[in-house]
Amino acid sequence: MMLIPYLSSGEGQFSRNQTEKQGGGVPMQENSTSSVKAITVLFIGGAVLGAVAGMLFAPKSGKETRKEVKHYAMKVKKDVASTALRTKAGIEAALEKGRALLAESTAA
Repeated sequence: MMLIPYLSSGEGQFSRNQTEKQGGGVPMQENSTSSVKAITVLFIGGAVLGAVAGMLFAPKSGKETRKEVKHYAMKVKKDVASTALRTKAGIEAALEKGRALLAESTAA
């Protein structure tokens, strides 16, 4: 394995010094952002799976369960639409702020 020399002695094909010289690696900011995204996705996925499992194993008739699933799906749809609109508004505001800063810096 190629990673064993790197982990044990630091002199393998992919040593830290070689990676740094080549400009490789992931910036800390980017790594932190991807970790937050991964945790968020895992949390939401776990919540959805837990809700589905709770509905499937609940002692209710099929008709009641389908009604509950439909209600839950409609609620999630509304929540996702609301979140998308807020995100879009936030992105548009950030773009406007960026454009204003760019115009200000080019004018100076």
